[in-house]
Amino acid sequence: MKGTCESPFFVVYLYNNMRYTVRFYNGIQIINDLSTNDLSVAIKREVELRKVYGNDKVWMADILLEMMVG
Repeated sequence: MKGTCESPFFVVYLYNNMRYTVRFYNGIQIINDLSTNDLSVAIKREVELRKVYGNDKVWMADILLEMMVG
């Protein structure tokens, strides 16, 4: 099924092969800080940003979950 339009792998491929995006709100706008396929890198960056901006202004988005929930 890999490579077909129904495949989750195809969806990730359409979005530049990056599954995880770390985002934060800087008080003015939402910034997409990091896009990666490596979950551990994304978590590490999220922890670093939470120390600067606070827990309620930093989050990680998983493109597959975003696509499933619409």
